[in-house]
Amino acid sequence: MKRVVYLVVVALVATGMIAAPATAQGENLQQALDQAQIKVQQAKDYMQTPEGQAALAQAQDSLQEAKANLQQAAQQFQKAREGAQEKMQEVTSKIEQTMEQIPKSGGPPVGSVLLPAAALLVGSGVLVYAVLRRR
Repeated sequence: MKRVVYLVVVALVATGMIAAPATAQGENLQQALDQAQIKVQQAKDYMQTPEGQAALAQAQDSLQEAKANLQQAAQQFQKAREGAQEKMQEVTSKIEQTMEQIPKSGGPPVGSVLLPAAALLVGSGVLVYAVLRRR
């Protein structure tokens, strides 16, 4: 019986602790909603006035100007990109011409390197076999 009473008391205290902030939040939410509705109505009223219509027209003009500026910037970027590609092709062709003018360095022929490499490989294999055979 004592446990049931304790449980009921704890439930009441918890409800009291939770209900008060929840109610306050609901009131704050309703106030915020009312304020938002008032501001929306004020904005609608402003847009019906000549000043609001002028501001809207000015915003539309600014938007059109910004759009034109953006298109112009995109065209300039495209031209710059094409110019950079042309310069890159020029540089590449100059490099290729320079590479053709450079004489071959010579260096050892492939056949002269293969024989010493094969001898080194066979010799190291014989040495490993000898070491492993002794153990």
